[in-house]
Amino acid sequence: MAETPPQFGNLGRLFPGGFAPLREVLPEDPSAVFLRTLQADGLLVESIAGGDLVRVGTKEDRRGQKSGWYIYHADGLPVGIYGDWRAGWERVWCGKTRSDLKPAEYAAQQAAIAHAQAVRAQTLKKRHDQTAARATKLFEGADLATVHPYLTTKGVAAHGLRIRHGVLLIPLCNSRGEIRTLQRITPDGGKRYLAGGEKHGNFHLIGAPRGVILICEGYATGASLHEATGHAVAVASDKTNLAPVGSALRALYPAARIVFCGDDDRWKDATQNPGARAAESAAHGVSGATWILPQFRDDATHPTDFNDLAQLEGLGIVRAQVETAVPATLDAAPASLWADQPVPVRQWLLEDWIPMRQTTALYGDGGVGKTLLAQQLATAVASHRGFLGLKPQAGAVLGIFCEDDVDTLHMRQDGINRALGIGYRELAEFHVASRVGRDNLLMTFDGHDAGTLTPFWHEIDALVAQLHPVLVIVDTAADTFGGNENIRPQVRQFVQQALTALAQRYECAVLLCAHPSAAGLQNGQGTGGSTAWSNSVRSRLYLAKDQSSDRTILTRKKSNYAAAGEEIPILYAEGAFLPYTPGDLSTMPLTERAIEADFIDLLNDLNARHTRVSDSQFGRRWAPAVMHKVLGQRGQKRWTIEQLDGAMERLLQRKELRIEIDPRKGTRWIITALREVPHEDA
Repeated sequence: MAETPPQFGNLGRLFPGGFAPLREVLPEDPSAVFLRTLQADGLLVESIAGGDLVRVGTKEDRRGQKSGWYIYHADGLPVGIYGDWRAGWERVWCGKTRSDLKPAEYAAQQAAIAHAQAVRAQTLKKRHDQTAARATKLFEGADLATVHPYLTTKGVAAHGLRIRHGVLLIPLCNSRGEIRTLQRITPDGGKRYLAGGEKHGNFHLIGAPRGVILICEGYATGASLHEATGHAVAVASDKTNLAPVGSALRALYPAARIVFCGDDDRWKDATQNPGARAAESAAHGVSGATWILPQFRDDATHPTDFNDLAQLEGLGIVRAQVETAVPATLDAAPASLWADQPVPVRQWLLEDWIPMRQTTALYGDGGVGKTLLAQQLATAVASHRGFLGLKPQAGAVLGIFCEDDVDTLHMRQDGINRALGIGYRELAEFHVASRVGRDNLLMTFDGHDAGTLTPFWHEIDALVAQLHPVLVIVDTAADTFGGNENIRPQVRQFVQQALTALAQRYECAVLLCAHPSAAGLQNGQGTGGSTAWSNSVRSRLYLAKDQSSDRTILTRKKSNYAAAGEEIPILYAEGAFLPYTPGDLSTMPLTERAIEADFIDLLNDLNARHTRVSDSQFGRRWAPAVMHKVLGQRGQKRWTIEQLDGAMERLLQRKELRIEIDPRKGTRWIITALREVPHEDA
């Protein structure tokens, strides 16, 4: 029997059996209260650790994911901060309510919260930066993506994607274009992000913004939207990121029309439809934005997004539905605005022959050598060399060859390289795609002559966006045009929407190789089909045999920016074309002409840098020695000093070099060529 404590006095008489005193009720451990709070809000936590930021899973996470986090401070007044990075929310917890806090405690609470937020921000930034560096390294070390089971299943092209060990890599970038994380898609469609990556406000951009920007959740949806409309599309990755991406793009493009293309998630949640609610909410939060959902004729398969719509009903339906939210507008501005602006300068890939940002047509009968000429031009552009006596703009080239297999292209390239004295290492910027036996149509047409860009066109568009070429070669029109060459609207749409659109969007030149019709051969104009072919391109070239000699003639038949009718007579020798020049030069071996062309190129470059060279072998500036050194510095030591000396002597003998003598020192300087010497290194 328990004894009655003395402090309870006579109460013991009332309870003769004795009693146990009440124990003091202690307050609950604040960390236990915080633990229950986290669990109630969906974080998977079993115990609380104080101090640093702790990452935890959530009820919405897949296995291995840790989107949740918390920071707990137990010193003094218990304070915690927690949230869900994937869902985009953050909350503050305190061991006391605001009304129970004394002023000093409230100040301590705010200081603890500020400290916790600073720790969270610092920890998060460090983790994000580390993941961004890893993502950039992984992406840059991966191969360009062209085909992948996921893309095939979704029926879309790869737009700015890469592939590593069979896994598709989708970069999510900030508004400065810096990669912050990667989404990885496996062949079976599984999707994962890099652990610790920064997704909030970052996006994958398909196409260049030009007035309209569409924002959607997933990549396949974005690809279908872009392929249907041509508009730039920002892929936000999920519904929680729509609003942050919209805000980032509005800040970057204040005048753009922004449309959120949401997912219709009524099959997942009929009462809430989270996809629709997210798109609507994002549109309300971004100034001037609108939102749309896909409308399906048949929803038996429970479709949700615009990729489903594209696969069920076609890209034309996708385009029509988007146009209801983005009606076409006619913009006009007074010409007086040009008063204070500099006059633009015409840009050329090959001056007077091939303009930049336009389509040029190269016609030639079968077997005359138009593909050889196009491949030789590509070689010149990629290797920074001359072409038929002209100097093209240097840069990357994408060649789409539909008539020649890889072996044929390789053999032709070998002949060009041997004839021009260049090596394959100089062709790193010449990207070759052989499409023999493939579906190569870039545009098809319905019964009303309305054209639709094909998936193959979008593959080219994506590749051009990655390579940034200055020249795109499409060989030939017969393989890529899916309409009737005699129907003007079809021809016009193909040239402008399938070809010139690429040239304009990526500021490159497009060269379309084509066969002339029988009538075009007979009248010597080299045209084919409707006059719209000639009218739609800005320059039309014709390659034909000279019936009175062994020469071939390249003629500028039409140009909107230069005089028509100019001709370049050329000869085929040792695997390449070279310009024909009357006299001894026409019988000179091709290699010697290539060395002379290099000599003139180097001489002009040296003169442009105010570096003089001499024809005197006993001077320090003897031209062959100086040029040999320059070639070595460029990694192009293809000619010996003796070969360069021989080229100089031949040019001097033909009086094609001008010598200037310094009257004070008597030094002989080679100034320049008296006329342009043909460049056989194209």
